[in-house]
Amino acid sequence: MELAYPKYTAILAAAAVVIRDGRLLLLEDRWGRWGLPSGFVEKGESPEETLRREVFEELGVECRVVAPHSVDIDWAGPEGAVFILMHYAASLASDDFAPNEEVVRFAWVAPDEVGRYNVWPNVLRLAEGLAAGSGVSRGGAP
Repeated sequence: MELAYPKYTAILAAAAVVIRDGRLLLLEDRWGRWGLPSGFVEKGESPEETLRREVFEELGVECRVVAPHSVDIDWAGPEGAVFILMHYAASLASDDFAPNEEVVRFAWVAPDEVGRYNVWPNVLRLAEGLAAGSGVSRGGAP
């Protein structure tokens, strides 16, 4: 018996959940949206390698990937793709970092205050989970 699977295009990305003194590190991009240090997984990379590369590119500092944190799935991603964002708990090698030109500014934000920022929906879901103490983000519905 041959199984048939629906054809999906998936976009994979990794994001750093960096928490200091109970506050989450958020970065504002040039479009005015706040998000986590993150990026798309490139061919041949693991999500952890992606995260280390992106954090260094965006902040100019090394990061240590501590552990997988949660996964956020958006079934209505760009151009019909499924957007899969893997969150990892991470720590920065130094608090003395310099954001690159992709980052307008950064802020350390309490999870229950994230909604006051113009954040991406996945960041809001993550923050709600952190504020509730579960730390779990749930994906968008299909």
